[in-house]
Amino acid sequence: MPNLFATFGFSLNATFNNTSILEFVSGYLYSLPTLSLQGDVAAISISFMLFFLAIVIINKITAVLLSIIKKTIFLFITSIAFYYFLTSFSYRVSVTGLTTGNIIFGAFGILMGLIGFCVSFYWLFKELRESINKNYLKKEQKLPTAADISKNTTEKSEQTKLNFFTNVSSNLIKQEKNILTIIIYQTVAQFGVFSTPTMVAPNSYVGFVFFLIFLVAAIFFIKKTYNDFSTGLKHFGAALLYGFILSIILGFFWGRHPLNVLFSFEYFATASLVALITGIAVSLFMSSK
Repeated sequence: MPNLFATFGFSLNATFNNTSILEFVSGYLYSLPTLSLQGDVAAISISFMLFFLAIVIINKITAVLLSIIKKTIFLFITSIAFYYFLTSFSYRVSVTGLTTGNIIFGAFGILMGLIGFCVSFYWLFKELRESINKNYLKKEQKLPTAADISKNTTEKSEQTKLNFFTNVSSNLIKQEKNILTIIIYQTVAQFGVFSTPTMVAPNSYVGFVFFLIFLVAAIFFIKKTYNDFSTGLKHFGAALLYGFILSIILGFFWGRHPLNVLFSFEYFATASLVALITGIAVSLFMSSK
């Protein structure tokens, strides 16, 4: 089996089979509307995230509304990916029947899709409820009396004693929760990519350079959007490791790519790379603050 890095001896000045990386990126961005209408989950996800980025750049709406839009976008991405997975799964069953592979990956995909949909719907509902409650409390808010101030001071003094342990426990639980949600994001996104027509790099060299550009952009995104850069890097590492393993598994069993291709430099010209990039992008997008 060829080594993944055994064929990296190439020059970045190569012509990439008459297709430059800039031509590929510009062509892909230009094709996003068409690919999205065709049901390409990767293109749909990127389009939604670019839409969100445009809203952030405009910076004319509140943080609460941004959070609601963000969770709404993820609900759309999850729903679309899950729908196309169910469509692809039904087609496979009608053609090949209930094989062992169809049963295993079908059950896993349906389970993760349902979890992803329920989680995204719950977070959107929770965000809307908290937003309504905050607005209601602002209207009902009144000036505190001297007795209220004294009582609050006493309560804050007692609460300070437990702050350290509470914060540590909260951070640990939150960290575990984020890793779990990254797994959900990755799985739903990658199943969606493998269940729809996907535009891949024209050759391995273009795909590899595109992947390097994506990694740099991802680190820049983490630096700008995460409250804690080290936490963002941990999320990125978890998403990259789990996503690569999942892209190999789904690429072989669901995408019908030979293992000698997936474990070679040709990996960068397959749908597995698109699935990996889409999964990481969705994971970081939804895990950022």
